[in-house]
Amino acid sequence: MKSLSLQSLLGFIALLLVPLASSQAGDTRFSDIHGTEMQISDFQGKWVVVNYWATWCPPCLEELPELEHFHHTHKDDTAVVLGFNTEELSHAELASFADNYMLSFPIIPAGQDLPNFGSIPGLPTTFLIDPDGNTVARQVGRVTAAMIEGFIAKK
Repeated sequence: MKSLSLQSLLGFIALLLVPLASSQAGDTRFSDIHGTEMQISDFQGKWVVVNYWATWCPPCLEELPELEHFHHTHKDDTAVVLGFNTEELSHAELASFADNYMLSFPIIPAGQDLPNFGSIPGLPTTFLIDPDGNTVARQVGRVTAAMIEGFIAKK
């Protein structure tokens, strides 16, 4: 079997963040693990990375440092990350997990009415919301900060 070069592999990975026909999710209010209420329109003017994940999911765990890096780099000006956890875990369990992984982006627990960005066929699934509130891309599988930044740069 022929091996892929790093450049070919990165090119293939860049194609994985699939553009979607632009659509807006409802502006449902939801709360993070600290009780902070928010809705997508609170981030108007910024890109919003919505990541569905679980603590038992190996590719989810692999991408958390990438999402944290992206959030930390862009949160004050151009973009934020929202982590939608899909498990029935307590707020305390999720807060402890976030502390252990040094996550600063908002973690939204399951069990509340959440906006619908599209289908979630597997974990992790990431949606990209543009500054106008439109869902413009979905990635099923692991993402990197570079993939997200590359997609945004093309828009």
